[in-house]
Amino acid sequence: MTFHLKALSIAATGVIWFIVAITIVMELFEEPVKTMLTAVTGHHWVTKGVFAIVLFAAVYGICAWLTTDTKDDPRPLYIAIGSAVLGGLTIFLFFVWHYFFA
Repeated sequence: MTFHLKALSIAATGVIWFIVAITIVMELFEEPVKTMLTAVTGHHWVTKGVFAIVLFAAVYGICAWLTTDTKDDPRPLYIAIGSAVLGGLTIFLFFVWHYFFA
């Protein structure tokens, strides 16, 4: 079984930024967002995980179908790695700001 590396990178990048966004939105608007996420699976963390898996599978499937895989172009992989670093830094800086100023 071979994987479409470009589609994997795009899907991973999308999920990374989804998790960053939903984490920040949930902290800013805790009660309504947490209640909505908890209503889906019983716990907001589980719901974020389920949404992330579904989003990853959907984006991977669409991208694998619509794009051609070029194994000699590492840019999508570099973008995914950069997104992981920047996404982690974004969440960290948000919580630093949230702790000191909110």
